[in-house]
Amino acid sequence: MENGERKIRILHLFTDLDGGGVERFLLNYYSILHHKDVQFDIVVTNPNTGILEPQFIAMGSKVFHVRQFRQNWMQNILQVYRIMRNHHYDIVHCHGYQSVLGLILARICGIKARIIHSHMALESGGLRNRFRKQLCTILCKLLSTHRYACGKDAGIWLYGRKAYIDHKFEIIHNAIDLRKYSFRAEARDKIRKALGIQDKTVIGNIARLSYQKNHRFLLEVFTEYLKLNPASILVLVGTGELDSEIRKQVQLLNIVDQVLFLNCRNDVPELLSGFDIFVLPSHYEGLPVSLVEVQASGLPAIVSDSVTKEVAVTNLLEYLPLDKGAGYWAERIAQKLTTANTNARKNVVMTGGCYDLTIQAQHLYNCYNSMQKL
Repeated sequence: MENGERKIRILHLFTDLDGGGVERFLLNYYSILHHKDVQFDIVVTNPNTGILEPQFIAMGSKVFHVRQFRQNWMQNILQVYRIMRNHHYDIVHCHGYQSVLGLILARICGIKARIIHSHMALESGGLRNRFRKQLCTILCKLLSTHRYACGKDAGIWLYGRKAYIDHKFEIIHNAIDLRKYSFRAEARDKIRKALGIQDKTVIGNIARLSYQKNHRFLLEVFTEYLKLNPASILVLVGTGELDSEIRKQVQLLNIVDQVLFLNCRNDVPELLSGFDIFVLPSHYEGLPVSLVEVQASGLPAIVSDSVTKEVAVTNLLEYLPLDKGAGYWAERIAQKLTTANTNARKNVVMTGGCYDLTIQAQHLYNCYNSMQKL
């Protein structure tokens, strides 16, 4: 241990560990921090074992599955309360404003360091959702001792512009192991052969199958692109609440043979090497880890203009408005692919910056270490 003391015990609150961007963010950091005097335990409300869960456990984490709040709110509160009381955590780290209950319980349990972490820059919804967000935001500000955000936009969205001006929140970048995501020609050949897509133009998307990620529009774009290049395939990596609806849309569009569903995967670096272009038409975002990974792999991408410009540290990303329509998006994909030479694809130099995990993990460790002394 670096400081000669017991481990810093941190409890993280999530929905699941199924390979989404926020979960991968935490896994990336813990891959470095578990070598230090830090213990990450995780509460999830999904009863199923997530694809990333074994990796956390292998690094020493305890993963607690509790009842979902909407299924049985009393059991959910009691289970989380007991976990906090029985395991003597130094820090509770809540991801997303809707995990505000964790801050309340941490305060009741006497846990001095309480983090709220914004990973979102905009969320749709009616009056009810906006009211809930406002209430949760007020509670987050009252109950948290430290405020984090994945980027400037995500921080302003939750904490307000004045909080940004006054430096009232800390940006914890969605850093990755840049070497792991480097483009490799041999990995490209291997994954394309394994998937049977050697002779295809591959449009890739790695995202939760949810309204936020806008797969309905993506399928419309791909259908238009097939008119320009029939020898193409769309690879969707991820699962989510709209899984069945998206599969039905694929059938209705009569593109079943051109869309490949891969669910959650542990070989994202290899998949990125195998893609020809990445498309992310999200309705709203915080700062997607996937786009950091995409740039590290030297992969061209087209994304919606709702995605923060903060993530664009290379010239690989092209931003388009959704209201331009599927046909325009398809044309831009075709144009970008004509100018991108896969054989000349190079790794982008991103070391030493805000997305370099070796640097950013040390920064987060220093933050945790200072909190332990509260």
